[in-house]
Amino acid sequence: MNQDKLLKLVFFPPSPWSEKALWALDHSGLPYDKLEYTPLMTTPQVRWLSRNFTKKLTIPVALDGGKIMRDSFDIAVHANSKRLKSRPNLFPANKMTEIKQWNELSDTLLNILRARANPRMKKNRDVLVNNLPPYLPSLIKPFLTPVSRYALNHLAKKYPLSSGDHEQIVLSGVTKLRVALDNSQGDYLLGDFSYADICMAAVFQAIQPENQNFVKLDDATRECWHDKAIINESKDLIVWRDKLYKNHRLHA
Repeated sequence: MNQDKLLKLVFFPPSPWSEKALWALDHSGLPYDKLEYTPLMTTPQVRWLSRNFTKKLTIPVALDGGKIMRDSFDIAVHANSKRLKSRPNLFPANKMTEIKQWNELSDTLLNILRARANPRMKKNRDVLVNNLPPYLPSLIKPFLTPVSRYALNHLAKKYPLSSGDHEQIVLSGVTKLRVALDNSQGDYLLGDFSYADICMAAVFQAIQPENQNFVKLDDATRECWHDKAIINESKDLIVWRDKLYKNHRLHA
């Protein structure tokens, strides 16, 4: 297939939102090309590709012909609409309302978990070095860590949290997931595997990243994404997440 005609996904490797889009694309069997986003450094390029010159830039972004998708949910819906016939439907029409609700909960929890991880990343020298573009010489990267710290400060300002007991909000979301799985009497929120499972499994990438089988992270980033207070209340659901990855995290 002509590479120029492939769907192009702009993604940020540590981002659970990018993982939601990647999982849906891989599940669909739709061939696609990837462009890795580097905060600040590749922002002008991504703004040009996505024709977004004034609004808040969010990642992932996907381009397919003349269609531009600016969030993981829209990318997943698009991939599902073009999936191979052999791949199951992630968005059954009669479950769309519930899927949207689970996706909204996923986004709410991830926004909080990202904010909780941000201070840990700013204090971690290895994270600051690793977040710099790979083409920069290793010898000069330690002197450029203020650029990475600036990017993290910019991220915190870009996605501010409203007031509230954020830890309790996450724990309530974890409980809601547990109850829903118990009520479903199976491994899936809506009876069969769907995007609802993907978006809630992705939440745990920001609580305890899976063990490098599918999402490759450097050790420093993995450590910063460990949210120890939440892990203690989520061990059963982390096991659920790992089983879901093992059984359904396909690659194109």
